[in-house]
Amino acid sequence: MQFELLPLVDMDGILSEDERKRIIKRLHSALSWIGSIIPEEEVIDGKYVNLKEIIMDLISKPELTREDLMKAKVLAKKIAERERYLEEVIIHGDITEEKALRVLEEARGLLRAIEELRNIQERGKAKDAKNLLLSKVDDEKRWQRFLSMIK
Repeated sequence: MQFELLPLVDMDGILSEDERKRIIKRLHSALSWIGSIIPEEEVIDGKYVNLKEIIMDLISKPELTREDLMKAKVLAKKIAERERYLEEVIIHGDITEEKALRVLEEARGLLRAIEELRNIQERGKAKDAKNLLLSKVDDEKRWQRFLSMIK
């Protein structure tokens, strides 16, 4: 494994193409979102959404409803769109190094939020799989009882 030893930016105020590439490379690196903080608020479809509160509410629920799972799925999609927009700002925007680093941190926070929402969705899928298995076991038991009654 090779690590990037150069700093992301040299802080001369001008965002060079090499610095843009380093920032995007950092954003695309595996698990780049680790240690990032989910933004308190985020603009989704032109409205401010209390992103962190919504995600924490979903995480803390002992049982997830179908509506919760759909909410997580839709929100993850919307956040991914916002993250792609921020990435484009870094790649093509007329921004300073300082602004690029702020956008990078926001994008990393959104990636963290997406990961949390995917975990919520996986929790729902695992519950569905468990319920399906239990249902099959119940069906098998009913068949066994039925067969023993007709013998």
